Amino acid sequence: MIIAQGHITCDGEPLNDIVVKLINEKKKRFDVIKDTVRTHNDGKFYLQGEFKDSIIINPQVKLWHKCFVKSWNFFKNICYYEYTLFFNADHCIKVEPKKPKKPKKSKRSKKYRKSKKSKKSKKSKKSKKSENSEKSEEFEDFKPYFFCDYKEVKLKRNDVAGRRNCFAWGK
Repeated sequence: MIIAQGHITCDGEPLNDIVVKLINEKKKRFDVIKDTVRTHNDGKFYLQGEFKDSIIINPQVKLWHKCFVKSWNFFKNICYYEYTLFFNADHCIKVEPKKPKKPKKSKRSKKYRKSKKSKKSKKSKKSKKSENSEKSEEFEDFKPYFFCDYKEVKLKRNDVAGRRNCFAWGK
């Protein structure tokens, strides 16, 4: 699980309603999109995605913007600029939630434990399997995840950030 959040500004003004995607970049195949959002009015975004199906994880946050001086050039006005944020140690931390402690077994007499074991052996194998699956589901929510906080992504009007992508019509 990867969680990313941040705040995008252009010359100090928040960029609202721009597309931000969490992707897993593949070298030879198409990128796998894990989550897509639009920024809020204050320029903030929040993404989260599961990376269970991938062996090699190369997560990136991509955003498409038009933060530059508007000109009379037709192609500059219709083209979006694609800007990529990479996951690195400056922004990301690995969070490992603490698992709840298992209840300790009470100390009882040997006679009581022996009688309890004889009752358990009479149970069917199916019930034992269902008990084990319930225990694994109980601890499933406590997997480690990465949390990335891009506090301030600053873009400047006169400095073109990212590469031009004129095929991003529906972004």
